[in-house]
Amino acid sequence: MIDADVLVFFCAPYSRYPTKPEDYSPSKLVDCPHCNEKMWLTEKKEAIISANKMDKEIILACFDCFIQIVNDRPELREHIRINI
Repeated sequence: MIDADVLVFFCAPYSRYPTKPEDYSPSKLVDCPHCNEKMWLTEKKEAIISANKMDKEIILACFDCFIQIVNDRPELREHIRINI
């Protein structure tokens, strides 16, 4: 059950992982919406994002941008729960 108002999906950046990380399920390269650099998006994360019918805010970012987002929005720090 997803009970947060914000869904956060962070992905391994291609610049640090030129091949898909071994612990990732099937993935594809996509552009990070924040820095436009390539990152690995798993099929599982993509399916959850596509199925979002709950009007939740979705934050999709590479690791580096995710850190910046949390620094810019400190209120997220108290509510981050990693499910994937």
